[in-house]
Amino acid sequence: MTSAHATAGTGTDNSTLTQTQASATTFSNVSTIPGTDTGDFTYSTISWGYFDTATPPVFHGTGGSLGTSVTLALNGTVGKVLTIEFLNTSNVKKTFQVTLSASQQDFTFDLTGFTTAMAAINFVSNQVGTTSYTVEAKV
Repeated sequence: MTSAHATAGTGTDNSTLTQTQASATTFSNVSTIPGTDTGDFTYSTISWGYFDTATPPVFHGTGGSLGTSVTLALNGTVGKVLTIEFLNTSNVKKTFQVTLSASQQDFTFDLTGFTTAMAAINFVSNQVGTTSYTVEAKV
C-alpha cells in the first residue's frame, strides 16, 4: 500500500493525503485538495510490483490474479466521487467511478475481458475539499 499526491495542472501541488492501514484488508485515507489549484489529486495504490521508466514501461513483479470481478467495500464523505483504476501488467487501465456514502457499500467491478494479471489498483481523489474514505477488500 502506497499513497501520494500530485498535480496534473500548471499550479503547485499543495494537496495532502493521510493514510492509515487498519488491517491486511482495510485502509483509510483523508485527502485534502485546496480550492486554489486546478489539477491537484491524491491517490493510494495496492500494487504487485512496479513499472520501470523504459519506453514502453516494463512491469517488474508478479501480477495479481483477480479473476473477472473484484468486490471492494467503500464508504466516506457523502457525495464525493473516487476514481478506481485497475492497471494490468501490460500497462492498460480500466477505470470506474464510485460515489461515496456514509455507510459501507459493496462495489463489484467487472473485469471481464480485462483479466491479464493486475499490476495495481489505484484509488484517486481529485475533488476540491476534504474527502475521507475507507476501503475494505472483500476476499
